[in-house]
This record gives sequence, structure tokens and C-alpha cells, in this order.
Amino acid sequence: FFLMIRRPPKSTPLYSSAASEVYKRQQRRVHGDLILQMDTEIEKYIGAYKGPIVIYKLRQLFMRDPKLASICMPLAIKYARSTGLVGLYEELYTMQKKVPLLADIKLPPYEDSWSKGEISKYKADAQKKDSDVVKAVSNQMRDAIRVSLMEAGDVDIKYGFIPEGFKHYAKAFEYSRDNNDLISAGAAVSLTSICLDNFGFLYRYCENIAGLPSTIEAKKTLINCVYAIGLYANDRFGEVAHRLLEVNYHKFEEDLRKLISPQDYAYYLVVCALATFSRPDLKQIDANPTIRSNLEVVPELAGLIGDFLACNYKSVLDKLDQIKAPNKFNLLFLAKIDQLIRLIMEKVIVQYCLPYKSVDLKIMATALGMTLAGLEENLVIMSAEGTIKAKIDSHNKIMYLRKDDVKAKCFKTMLENGKKFIQQATEALLRMKLTKAGMTLEAPETDDKALRQEPDSLRGFLGGFGGFGGFGGFGGFRMEGYQFTWANNFIIPLEKKKKKKK
Repeated sequence: FFLMIRRPPKSTPLYSSAASEVYKRQQRRVHGDLILQMDTEIEKYIGAYKGPIVIYKLRQLFMRDPKLASICMPLAIKYARSTGLVGLYEELYTMQKKVPLLADIKLPPYEDSWSKGEISKYKADAQKKDSDVVKAVSNQMRDAIRVSLMEAGDVDIKYGFIPEGFKHYAKAFEYSRDNNDLISAGAAVSLTSICLDNFGFLYRYCENIAGLPSTIEAKKTLINCVYAIGLYANDRFGEVAHRLLEVNYHKFEEDLRKLISPQDYAYYLVVCALATFSRPDLKQIDANPTIRSNLEVVPELAGLIGDFLACNYKSVLDKLDQIKAPNKFNLLFLAKIDQLIRLIMEKVIVQYCLPYKSVDLKIMATALGMTLAGLEENLVIMSAEGTIKAKIDSHNKIMYLRKDDVKAKCFKTMLENGKKFIQQATEALLRMKLTKAGMTLEAPETDDKALRQEPDSLRGFLGGFGGFGGFGGFGGFRMEGYQFTWANNFIIPLEKKKKKKK
């Protein structure tokens, strides 16, 4: 007989299909929770900014990670609509049509009547300002031209037309002469260049005006912050910290939020200072009440400097590992954070080894909260780069530090200074004798290139003779019947010309 196994009817679900449905529902729930959490975090992040920089930050996020477009694009459109930035509002909807990855994103309904009304208002205001510019140009009033161009740029930014605003501000900068006018126009140009993601213009304008004195403290503060961001993008971390130290964030918070949030300011300042500043400079930061009040928005950062000064290096490295999470939406900061953490870690290792001639790597790894293999790998890299002078015994796990002989270094410096003194004294005596003899100079009649290359020390010395003229470019010279040339940093006679008898 045959054993027949009857299949279940098609309507009866298999055990695996039921389990897979449960798994799919769980995955959808988890994904939905993550989207909701991400949405809340992004809203909190952009809530610390105001103005067109909010749209720039959101656009930067979804262009970097298209998965965030479903969160960032609706938020950007809602913000543009609520603040009247109709130029950016139109740009976002146009972007969805042009970029295929954004085609399926569900956006708020397009408000055609509102958009047309705002654009007509913008055109009327812009036309009025442009007529003012033309009138000022016809009257050839430079200051009136600058003021009209700045006002035209303000209208562009008010309605969200950033490229047009940049052009007006850049022209106004060209018509600026006074320091205050240069600072105002430069701050406007730099701020709009960030919204256009153009750091080249930012660096160019800020570098020229950042050092100018100005009575407009708010604009000067904004320039320092903008310039600091440009310096950060160019890996000049020490200058970033110095610029931000000049900023009183709480005093000008409303203006600075157009560029940088309080949290971003604190992270840029502390991390860059910790990576580049010496211990005395860090002590000044820790003791400054104004800076401490500016850092209160992120209390763990103030503790970071305190831990470093107290030699609590394990706590420093642990807090550095936690810096990335709160700044995951600040893409510029994240781009350099690994490099900064590396600099701080090397600084911690150098500071730990400073008092010792030899260090047990096992004890050191425990003290710093690092693995032994990781510590040894970092020490090998630092030794090869010359950051730390040491010899590592890999078998016994001991590092022997090679420190400079202070006495030998001091003795060598004294010898060099003594030689310089003897040379300078000899030159001074020669100058006195030449002056006393009343000798005059004339160019030598020689084409020998070797004689034309005088030593640097004597070139400056003899070139400064008031009555004799300069020696620059001459390898020899004549003085009342004698011809001289350079040899071993001294002037020696080559020949004596006989005087003709009258």
C-alpha cells in the first residue's frame, strides 16, 4: 500500500509564515520608533539655530544621508513656510523634482497662493531697492551705494533668496572703506557663503577683516565665529580656539544663533583648546568666569579640562569617546573629530610619560583605560612620527624614554651665543676703524660670481654704514688705494694700488 501525505489547504498558513509576519511587524515597529526618535533629535538640534542656516543644516543632512530625507525635507519646508523664506521654499520643491532619490518623499502640500503672494512682495521690495542703488550710482555717492546694496541684500535674505543676497553683500563690501563698514559687509558675505556651502569665500573675506578694529562689537563677534569655522575646516585648530576665546556667546546669542548654536560653540572651543593649548593656557580657560559661564550648556566639557589639569587622564579619554553621539548631526565637527581625538590622546600620553625615565606599559594601559595592544600600537606610531622619543621593550612591556640632556643643550647654546658675540664684536671693531680712517667705497671691477655672495651677517652689518653706502650685491670693494674681498667672514686686502706721483 502507499502512504499518502495530504497537503494542507492553501488557505491554511504555514507555521513559518505566521512567525515571519510577527517578525515583520516587530521590525516595522522598531523602524517606526527609530524614525520617531530621530525626528525628535533633529528637531531639537535645529531648534538651537535660526534663520536660513536651519535650511542649510537640514539640507546638508539629507544630502549626506538620503535615508534622513523623509525627516529633514518636511522639516525644512515647514520652517521655510513659517519664517517666510519663500526662495528656499521654492528651491526645496524644485530639488525634489530634479533629484530622483527624493521623488518618493512625502512632503507637505505645496501652497501655491502663499508662494505667489510672497514672491510678488519680494519683487516689489527688491525693485525699490534696486532703484535706490541705481540712483546712488548715478550720483556717484560711494557711501550711499554701499548702504543701498546692503539694504538690497537684507531684502533678499528676508525672503530666502540667498544667492542674490550674496551678490549684493559682495558688491557692498567692495564699496566699503571704513573698518565698521568692512566688518558689517564682510560678516553678511561670510554668513551667506556658509548657507551656500562655499567655504572658499568665507575664508577669503574673513581673513582680510578679522584683525580690523571695530566699534560694532556684535558684528566683530560674528566675524570671529565665522572665521573660526573657516579655520576649523582648514585644520587650524589652535587659531579656532583663540578666536572663540574672544567671543562672549551669552551677550550676543541672538545674533550668533544665525551661525552657531551654544552647544556647538562649547564643543569647538573646548576640544580645539584641549588639542593645541599648553597647560598654563588651559588653566586660564578653566579660571575665566566668562568662559565658564559660556560652557555651562555642556557641563561635561568644563569637567573635561579640569580632568586633564588634574591628570585624570582615564576620565579624559572616556569623555572623548562620548563626544561623537551628541554631535552626530554637526557634520563639519564630525569630519575633524577623529583627528582632534588623536591629538588629545597623544598629548595625554606625553603628559603621562613626562615625569618618568621608563614606564611599565601594563600599568600605563590600566591608568589610561586602554588595551595593552592598542597602547603599544599608538606608542610605535608616535615614536616613528617623533611625537615621543622612546625605545619600547616589547618582550618585557617597558618603554624607555629618551630625554634631552639639559646641561649639554645649555652648553651648546652658550657656545653658539659666544661665537655670535665674537663675530659681532669683530664686525663692530672693523666698522669703528673704517669710520675713523674716513674710507669711502666704490664698486669692484669683477665678474666673479663667487665674490658677489657675501655672508648674511656682514651683509646686514656693512649695508648699514651711513656714510659708505650699501655693500649689497658686491663681493669686493676699494678703499683709498686698497681692494678688499670677503673670506671666512672677514674682510682681507687683495692688493694695494700704488699712488701716482703728481
